[in-house]
Amino acid sequence: MGIQAKTETTVTAAALGNSLRAYGRQRWPLANDKYRKLRLADLLEMSHRRIKSFWEGEETAVPKPSEISRVEKLTGIKIIAAAADEENRDDFMALQARVARLEAALNAVDEAFFDPQVVAHREALHGGRRTDVTD
Repeated sequence: MGIQAKTETTVTAAALGNSLRAYGRQRWPLANDKYRKLRLADLLEMSHRRIKSFWEGEETAVPKPSEISRVEKLTGIKIIAAAADEENRDDFMALQARVARLEAALNAVDEAFFDPQVVAHREALHGGRRTDVTD
């Protein structure tokens, strides 16, 4: 009987907080975050302070397996472990770089694509979210 190293990755408070924020903002879209945290604390049978720690992604908050399973059951969202989260971030950054290269190539072919009127039209199509990267 020796000490065995843990090889599995752990779920971070930030990952748990992402799930809580996504669920809370979808379930109570007109409420403020304080109300959402209170309701989540009631639904998950956790303290308000514990929910707040996860919500804000505090590094000192370490989720227990029972808390993770309760959040996954409530939200229906599988929480990604820390190592997988880093891998996803790397993939996302590579995707962003590829999009930037494609937009630069598009700009070389069609400069009108980045005119203010066209940019405003794209923003309107995407719900007001900025989609241009050239500023």
